[in-house]
Amino acid sequence: MKNKITGSAFLFLIFLCITGNLRAQTVSDSVLMSAMRDELRRNYNDLASDSMVKPFYIAYTIANADNYFISASLGALNRSQEQRYKDWHVRLMVGSYEINDENFSSMQPESNEYRPTVDMPVEDDYPGIRRSLWLTTNNVYHSALKSYKSKMGLIENRKIEKSDLEIEDFSRAPVIKKRIYTDPLQISQTALEETARKLSAIFRDHPLIYSSSVVITVFTSTIYFINSEGTEVQFPMNITTLTAQAGSMADDSEHLNKKLTYIVSSPDELPPFDDLETDINEMIDNLLTLRNTPRFEDDYYGPVMIVGEVAAETFEGFLFSGTDALIARRENLQSGSQQSVYYEKNENSLQTKMGKMVLSGDLTITAEPFLKEYEGQPLLGSYEVDAEGVIPPEKLILVENGVLKTLLNGRTPTREVPLSNGHMRLDYSMMGIDKQTGPGVIRIQASNTLSLEDMKQELLRTAREQGQEYAMIIRSLETGGNDKPFNFYLVDVNTGEEKLTRSVRLSNLTLQSLRRSPRFSGSSLVHNTLHSTIRANRGDIAGIPSSFILPEAILLSDVELESYRKALTSQLPILDNPVGLYEHTEKTIQPEEAE
Repeated sequence: MKNKITGSAFLFLIFLCITGNLRAQTVSDSVLMSAMRDELRRNYNDLASDSMVKPFYIAYTIANADNYFISASLGALNRSQEQRYKDWHVRLMVGSYEINDENFSSMQPESNEYRPTVDMPVEDDYPGIRRSLWLTTNNVYHSALKSYKSKMGLIENRKIEKSDLEIEDFSRAPVIKKRIYTDPLQISQTALEETARKLSAIFRDHPLIYSSSVVITVFTSTIYFINSEGTEVQFPMNITTLTAQAGSMADDSEHLNKKLTYIVSSPDELPPFDDLETDINEMIDNLLTLRNTPRFEDDYYGPVMIVGEVAAETFEGFLFSGTDALIARRENLQSGSQQSVYYEKNENSLQTKMGKMVLSGDLTITAEPFLKEYEGQPLLGSYEVDAEGVIPPEKLILVENGVLKTLLNGRTPTREVPLSNGHMRLDYSMMGIDKQTGPGVIRIQASNTLSLEDMKQELLRTAREQGQEYAMIIRSLETGGNDKPFNFYLVDVNTGEEKLTRSVRLSNLTLQSLRRSPRFSGSSLVHNTLHSTIRANRGDIAGIPSSFILPEAILLSDVELESYRKALTSQLPILDNPVGLYEHTEKTIQPEEAE
């Protein structure tokens, strides 16, 4: 049974001496780990009475976190806050590794139970930390016990032998002790506010930009994890994002929005201010150009060349999001309305395709979580131990020459991946942390590549063979950043001339698109991102810190593009935007003017 509780207050981390390259253990580290050890030992040994089943596994995770959120528009702060808190998780299971309370879904209705909670003190208060863990553990235990009794009752009533159960419920893992110490980030909230003000003021001279903002977030934390098997882990988790957003409208009332996001480990890794300013101006110019760009009024099915960060996002979506992802999925034991028992359907069709061709034979995909940089670029997704205290392999082959070898997984077994390969990751958001299976550092290599110019010629040749009058290119804006605006271009099949268009969207891209003779560029790029396994949330500043090393461009032979529906009535503002129309001077209103 898994549970997450979040509390907030103030935290002051006391850092002591430095030994070599590693920061020595702090008072905060010592208090937290002592409280976690002592309360876990007490609950593991004494939680159950004679009539109850004892827990066989307990794990505690605590994040000592400090969040900064700064928002500005038109040169003025909208919001600036710092929040210090502890975020914690308790996982407790009753039963055994083979059969326990998890991985079970019952269709029988269950009553809701009130579960009291208490905030965990942000200060390093030993009894307060233990009390929060004690109460949460007690609540999770009662839930786990109820689920376990229901599951075992069903198995016994239907006379199912344990040997008939096809998948174990929890895998074993080596016991490790690992602590990664780093110096704390030095955060100047005042400096971040000034950066947000100055960048957001760029939009003041553009009255045709109807909405704009600059948002800076900083998440700095130390993660502590222990379990009843004896594993103890401590490591830092730091993420900084800067997002500039702008919105306008075309004359036909189409809403046009662009967003530029930088994702790094710390504020000092952000580009210099002048580079940020240049990038934002480039985004503004692109947005204003789109206002007067002809609409796409056609339906297109043919070859598409995708270039830049948008190509990386396409790969990311194909391979690690949605139903058929390179991520192991567990099917739960299910009880039906007539006491029938079965394993629910696994929606990930890759689970049954181990050893089979699932992608183009040109592609090999590996997970390399220990890789810290590539060609001088830091890799945000690098890590040494996962959220369950498992050390991943230095290199894990997921796909080799198009053939599926394995899937990313944590300690919950699946039919084809019964053991953890160290990919239970921490999932970040401004609300705290969570856990889900996902990528760290992923390298995507293609064996048969083209230069960008040759790829464009291949695009045009394929379009001509299909009888198309034009081909399509989707290209990211040539700015800095990790999540960049991108544009659609109509490409004349005879001359290669590119014309910008708008009101276009991709339709029905699936993993199968990477099997139908795709072509890849020989040049590569690094895509640092916060990966979400749920596509609907990809626009949020949240997800698993991940890095992808992959071809800069991809050519897909059969892609469907369609136009947005056009508004029948005008939605343009009645009055002009006051921003940029007048000088920014203060004027005292006289009484007669006020009347």
